[in-house]
Amino acid sequence: MPMACCLAGVRELKLHAADGAELFDLEANLEAVLDGETFTVAGAAKMTFLRREVFYRDLIKGELSKPLDGVKDQIIVRSDGSPVFHLANVVDDIAQEVTHIIRGDDHVENTYRHILLFHALGAPIPQYGHLPMIVNAAGKPYSKRDGDAFVGDFRTRGFLAEALFNYLALLGWSPGDDREKLSKPEMIAAFTLDRVKSSAAQLDANKLLNLNGLYVAELAPETFVELGWKYFLPGAAELQVSCAEFAPVARFMQSRTKLFTQVAEYRYFFSDDYEFDAKNAPKFLGRPEVRKALLAVAAALDAAKSFAAEEVAAILTAVEAAEGFAHGKLFQPVRLAATGANGGAELDQTLALIGKARVVRRIRRALELFPERAA
Repeated sequence: MPMACCLAGVRELKLHAADGAELFDLEANLEAVLDGETFTVAGAAKMTFLRREVFYRDLIKGELSKPLDGVKDQIIVRSDGSPVFHLANVVDDIAQEVTHIIRGDDHVENTYRHILLFHALGAPIPQYGHLPMIVNAAGKPYSKRDGDAFVGDFRTRGFLAEALFNYLALLGWSPGDDREKLSKPEMIAAFTLDRVKSSAAQLDANKLLNLNGLYVAELAPETFVELGWKYFLPGAAELQVSCAEFAPVARFMQSRTKLFTQVAEYRYFFSDDYEFDAKNAPKFLGRPEVRKALLAVAAALDAAKSFAAEEVAAILTAVEAAEGFAHGKLFQPVRLAATGANGGAELDQTLALIGKARVVRRIRRALELFPERAA
């Protein structure tokens, strides 16, 4: 007999001659083999046997099986007499009369071992279901190397707990329709194991970010201000900004904020110390016709009696017309000069929140920082 043969893994093992004649029957000699007797079979050319398997029907993956000769010998008790995980786990499940075990599919291999233990202990075998693992873009199990891997990491980055819960629930499961944003009661009502996918679920960071943005947008303004202030607070002392000054900016920017850590980008509302878009600021602010128009904007804003958003919008429109620009064509240069950014929220409201003196000063300073370029 081959040394690798496992008696538990096969049934009806027989050896045959080249012409098919039976030379040896293991089951007929089983007691002798178990007693240690050895056999030499001359002329054996072929071995036949039935391979035995451990199998069960997984609630998610369907029928699964593993040949017994592929299951390694189990160590169930350590040398000091303490039980290993597998035995302790099964005994605990028996004691608590567990009927269903739902866990990650990295435990499928353990399930084969546990089924054997349940059978050996004469206990009913629970129903098993194995959920798909979360993987990265390369199809490998998601880990810390891929970025945030712990709940605390997501909280630190500014994700809301409700958004993360919602997103994780939809990894490998579908409610049966096109909904992607669901409350916990809605998920509970819609959840069934038959809608859980058996294949691995890939974490899509952009999809999570957009879903978090939906939850952030739905927050009451007061709640958003309160939560946002906690993330803005580390830089508030340096900028000498109070929560009362932060509040109107936060309410204005809420719909454009997807992560609470993005409130750090509100800096330009309160400080002239901001970075300019390295590509677009020199490109736009160096054009002679733009520079002339920006000087006109600064003068008109400085002379304005009101600096409400409506008045700011009217001034920008009037200067565009006077300087020969199509409507909206001056918005980008004005934004670059006043905030350093190439894009953002509504320009008239942004400038109104920054304040007249700061806006005028910033436009003139930007024209000094970026010299005129030849046409």
